[in-house]
Amino acid sequence: MTAEIAIMNQEAVALAADSAVTLTDSEYGEVAKIFTSANKLFALSQFHPVGIMIYGNARLGEVPWETVIKLYRDHLKEEELGSIEDYTLDFIRFINVQASSFRIDKEGDRWPRSGIVIAGFGAREIFPAIVSIEVIGFSGQLLYRLDKPSIRIRGIEALILPYAQKEVVQGFIEGAEPSYRRKLLWIIESILSRLLTDTLDESDADIARALQDAMGILYKELDRIEWEEYALPVLRTIAEMPKSELPAVAEALVGLQSLKRRVSDEHETVGGPIDVALISKGDGFIWIKRKHYFNPEINPQYFQRFRGGHDGRSATGRTE
Repeated sequence: MTAEIAIMNQEAVALAADSAVTLTDSEYGEVAKIFTSANKLFALSQFHPVGIMIYGNARLGEVPWETVIKLYRDHLKEEELGSIEDYTLDFIRFINVQASSFRIDKEGDRWPRSGIVIAGFGAREIFPAIVSIEVIGFSGQLLYRLDKPSIRIRGIEALILPYAQKEVVQGFIEGAEPSYRRKLLWIIESILSRLLTDTLDESDADIARALQDAMGILYKELDRIEWEEYALPVLRTIAEMPKSELPAVAEALVGLQSLKRRVSDEHETVGGPIDVALISKGDGFIWIKRKHYFNPEINPQYFQRFRGGHDGRSATGRTE
């Protein structure tokens, strides 16, 4: 598993991802090993402001997603597409064309599900956009579900989107983790059901209807409180936040999810270094934090290939 987050306002989008990858026993489905050095955040274009994150299954069939992404990046070269949705659909078309090379062209192929998040700016886009897809398998072409959230939520032009393991981030935004809300509502519904049964001299159908009405009012009130008293103040702040502040918020929220796993009795399926990038229209894809599996000081040829420095940017705007 993993924890990833996108934080976006009108100026930029910050992406953050942890480094944990979990291996499970194929027979029993139990956690067999956890590594904390996986790469899940990449520049989708070497020249233009587009990034991509992956979560869930680390492979497309038998091929690592990292390999697929970097092959697509080489295929794209300097071409700039009009929108983030165009990048997403072009990436899918590339996979379909290369299906036989990736050995995923067998009819009816099903794999553990993967998630892909593509964010940034297309050539026609003044404000950042984000598209996420859930990859299910392959049957003549890639099977997936597509989601294109809008940056505008009830008039507030900001967005906080957690992916994969996200209960801690949801709790931060909404005031309580979803599991706590579910348990609380179950307890309230159980108490109300007993009270209505004991006090109302009505049929079971009338009692059930009264319980449904009461719970409907409660759900609406909780939704109002979560939005007005918790989510709205945070989103208003994010909407006005300078782009330089967004990466720190994204990193902190992924770190909270990691901390929750560390101090609980569950497996630490979120952890390791947190990679962070910021994407803006003017500056492009900028690494804020990025781990390397090698020592950059003794591998200068790696950076020379991109004609840039350790920040991965060159005078032409190319990014590693």
